[in-house]
Amino acid sequence: MIGIYFWLMGIMAVYNLLLYASIKDNTLLLYVAYVSSMTLFYLSLSGVGFQYFWPNSLW
Repeated sequence: MIGIYFWLMGIMAVYNLLLYASIKDNTLLLYVAYVSSMTLFYLSLSGVGFQYFWPNSLW
């Protein structure tokens, strides 16, 4: 279930990035940055980030 959530957040970030490329509205770029940073934050909180992306992290 958590994998589906992270997959949807990634798709949403990519979709808004493509939408920004076609519209050139700076608000969409800020939204992409927000979604990406929140996804990385939740990855680190859930432990999935440390398990798959940062396995050799000391902390």
